Amino acid sequence: MKFNKLLLATTVAGIFVSGVAQADQLQIGSAMNPNNVTAKIYDNNSAIQNGSNIKIGSYNITNQSLGSTDPDFNFKAFCIELSETLQLGKSYNYTAVSDLGTLWGAETAGKVSWLVDSYAGNLGISTTDQAFQVALWDILFDGNDGAHSVTRNDFYIKNVSNDPSLSADAQAIIDAMYSSGTDFGSYASTAYEITAWTNEGYWTTKEKLIGYEQKCTKTDKNGNCTKWKDDKNKPIYETVNDKWIPGAQDLLSFKRVDNGGGDPAGEVPEPASLALLLSGLLGLGFMRRKVS
Repeated sequence: MKFNKLLLATTVAGIFVSGVAQADQLQIGSAMNPNNVTAKIYDNNSAIQNGSNIKIGSYNITNQSLGSTDPDFNFKAFCIELSETLQLGKSYNYTAVSDLGTLWGAETAGKVSWLVDSYAGNLGISTTDQAFQVALWDILFDGNDGAHSVTRNDFYIKNVSNDPSLSADAQAIIDAMYSSGTDFGSYASTAYEITAWTNEGYWTTKEKLIGYEQKCTKTDKNGNCTKWKDDKNKPIYETVNDKWIPGAQDLLSFKRVDNGGGDPAGEVPEPASLALLLSGLLGLGFMRRKVS
């Protein structure tokens, strides 16, 4: 895609692929933007999206390369790029990349991992998908000039509609990240499997006639050909680019890591389960005192 991947010139929940890219057909479902939140986004490093008014949120995705009973068949994903689009209901071929550092470098990959670790569990509760999306874009597109603002610098948003607190909510995420004291260059999530789904544009091709094989129509007395003519029965073609098919929006997705016992890592027990656990421990303590 045209997205500048910071380390790769010219373009995130999901399914983890351990270091190996694989092709999956993903269908774009409904957009998770019930309040129709929009904003104008700006990127001073590119004129493509400057001043464009877009809807902000996440998408429901179906991985059609998996069976419908697979736990990763449906998931939520966020946009990585600013300039590429998605068509609801359409399917695209994506490559899953789990090594985020190969796309963005260790520093930016660490920031994205921190964002997921810190806020993925609160999505839909205390953090909106829209604020998460804006913070993600800020991490990917804003320069490291020390200002770190979602309303100015290399990347910023303006004219937000239907969510008056969006800029402040996204800014709170960015402020928390830079005040955390985290060494982002060496940070990697252990609680979530994070996947970047990339979809590259490509050229269709066609066969172009460039000439014909030659046949001899006249020879001299020594048998050497002195006159040649196109043999219309033997055309010569070459494969050339025909039409550019633009890539679709790259996506970021994530899912909790199973700690080996069937429970997501770091999962907080439900209140009822916690009460049962505590009552069980109290019961064991009572039995021990009675036996002793």
